[in-house]
Amino acid sequence: MTGRRFLTAFLLLAAPAAAAQEAPTVVVAPFNTTSAGEYAWIGSAFSNALTDHLADSPKVNVFSQKQWRAALFARDIAVPTVRDVEAARRLARQLGASEVVVGQYVARWPDITLTARRVAVKDGAVLSEVTQRGVLENLV
Repeated sequence: MTGRRFLTAFLLLAAPAAAAQEAPTVVVAPFNTTSAGEYAWIGSAFSNALTDHLADSPKVNVFSQKQWRAALFARDIAVPTVRDVEAARRLARQLGASEVVVGQYVARWPDITLTARRVAVKDGAVLSEVTQRGVLENLV
C-alpha cells in the first residue's frame, strides 16, 4: 500500500458510518515516537499531511494544524504533553472536535511503521485504526 493509499484508506475510515450522520469534526494530534531524535520531525510532518488530506474530504470537518497549535499556545500546553490519547481527547474536546486522530511511528532508516487511530472524543472509543510500513517518502 503506498502512502497515498494509506491516507485514502484512513480517509475512508474517517467517513460517517451512515449517510444521514453529520460529518465529524476532527483534529489530528502530532504523532508520537520512541525512535531516535533525528526522526522527531516526522510526527508533525505526518500530522500536517494527514490534516491536509482530511481537509480535502467532504466527509469530515477538520481543524487545521495552525488551530491546533494556537489552542496549545492559548492553554500553555507543551506539544509532548498532548501526544497521549487522553490528553489529546481533552484538548480536542476543548476545541469542539468530535474525533481526534492520534498516532505513533517507529522509524529506522529507511523504513517507518505508522499507526493512526481515530478516537471518539466523547467516550474514547477507537473508531478505526490503520497501520502501514514502508519507506518514508512513500507514506507521507
